[in-house]
Amino acid sequence: MGVNFIAGVAGAVALVDFTYPRPGSEPAEIRRYFTECTRAARLSAAGQLISAASLVPFTASVAKLAARLGRGSRGLCGRLR
Repeated sequence: MGVNFIAGVAGAVALVDFTYPRPGSEPAEIRRYFTECTRAARLSAAGQLISAASLVPFTASVAKLAARLGRGSRGLCGRLR
């Protein structure tokens, strides 16, 4: 999961000559990144999308486990020890 995210961000950073706009950046910096570095922005977005999509099966498996334990069960806490 995290590997896809990191690969997307690292790949995007490698493709550009300037940094990804940080929170609080000026609107001109943000526009510059997303208009001049479309390839890097798309690569980063793809990595983040794949990472988010891989969370779906994980969430489903956790939901199944919780459903098997029953409502109000403390069994999951005991299994984590």
